[in-house]
Amino acid sequence: MRQAREANAPRFSPDGEWISSDQAPGIREREWHCLNFYDGGPADIALANRILETSEDDGNDFTAFFAPLILKLHGRKLSAGARRLLESSFDAVLPHSFEHLFRYTENCGLLNAFGLLEAAALHDRADYHDQAVKYLRMADHFLHENGVAREYFSINYLPVTLFAAGTLRWLARDKEVRTLARRIEHHLWMELALCWHPELHHPATSSGRSYTVNSMGGYSGIHCMAWLGFGGQVCPSPERLGLFESAEACASQETVMPFLQAHCGIYASVLYNPPAKALRLALEKSFPFDFQATTTIASYRGYERSTGIGEADAKRMGGWFARGGANATGGVSGTAFLPTTVFFPRGRTHLFGHMDRDFGLGTATQQMTGQSDTCFAVWRRKSLSDDLTGFRTLYLRYTLNDEMEQCFDQPEYGGNLAEQGRGGAIQSGPLAIAWYAAGEETTTGISRLRTCAIVSEWFGPVEEVWLGNQKCPDRTGTSDKPDWVFLRDGTSFV
Repeated sequence: MRQAREANAPRFSPDGEWISSDQAPGIREREWHCLNFYDGGPADIALANRILETSEDDGNDFTAFFAPLILKLHGRKLSAGARRLLESSFDAVLPHSFEHLFRYTENCGLLNAFGLLEAAALHDRADYHDQAVKYLRMADHFLHENGVAREYFSINYLPVTLFAAGTLRWLARDKEVRTLARRIEHHLWMELALCWHPELHHPATSSGRSYTVNSMGGYSGIHCMAWLGFGGQVCPSPERLGLFESAEACASQETVMPFLQAHCGIYASVLYNPPAKALRLALEKSFPFDFQATTTIASYRGYERSTGIGEADAKRMGGWFARGGANATGGVSGTAFLPTTVFFPRGRTHLFGHMDRDFGLGTATQQMTGQSDTCFAVWRRKSLSDDLTGFRTLYLRYTLNDEMEQCFDQPEYGGNLAEQGRGGAIQSGPLAIAWYAAGEETTTGISRLRTCAIVSEWFGPVEEVWLGNQKCPDRTGTSDKPDWVFLRDGTSFV
């Protein structure tokens, strides 16, 4: 947390205003920064208070977790203005906590369960407590009935879910809540251990939800969580992997760095409790290592932000509304989220994984969302050092008319390559077959369909590309029949 404070304090003025050229943080990210600053000295605490005093509530759902967390951990350090912002933003999103409690992911459920439990204590609401406990019982049952979480092996969201479970186990007043949270946390640690490649310092499986920086092998919260839970033998520390040096060292965009640093700082605020068998599984895999798992994914409907639409109209149109506090005219400001034609059905997905010492391959038979990497590979490209240059990744996307665009207007994540198809994969050992079809929302104006295997070259180009028995020195080639594509990449042939 100290490194996160030192890296991000210069991005704020003494009055709490964001002065960096990087993307300005919303209320959620400001709360992350403040969790780190409140753990520092008097100057850090004063800065945290000024940041909150000058913040505007944008209705972010995650306030239901982070606002009560700051109130609980640092209540005595808060200025009157900081407390007022946190309490008002918490109260504004609280009505949505019931809705998000039973949505399609465990990370949403656990985060909102914590908020409801804190609200139950603050407002003497037994119904809030009962709903949170009901969800935790369901989540515990689901995880022990299925192999892994709904967001299977998510590089971005598995650490969020672990953080939420660890926080509940650490801070909950209720004995049953602590017991349920501990069981959930243990199961999630086993999930992380199962997908972790100890030689390559990276997950080697499909991922239910990823962003570009995750898919291309850049530094992600999962690296920080693996280090916190399993130690430096499993994953080098954030400092050694360059988190506080530069975006280049993290294979990331500059806009993502404050987000990553603050996120990893708050992950480090919890003392986790991974079971010993999870550490053995993460560290002591015997190669070749193969596994299978299953999970049940909820149906997912895509949403897009829309301005100028009120809460009543958003609900009438099948969407939802994130409140952002009272506006100047006394009405409720916020952002409407309206459904798009993007839809992913509910279903049971089967997950496969294979690892040897220099290679890992993972697949899923069904996508969870358009952020799913249903076929993902990672391989060694040189002798590993304590950075991210020793391996390379491959993932798939389906494109229409050769349009490969970034979707999700979230520069703090680095965006995500738009998935324009529906697909999955099956696998046997180091071989996989993936399939795709155009999504049902796309029916007209199609002239070309293409499945793209995307290989990141952030840390240098692939040395040789071959199409069949023809070397492609200019990295391009075509074939009139299906043919193999080979890569020579350092010490690996793929």
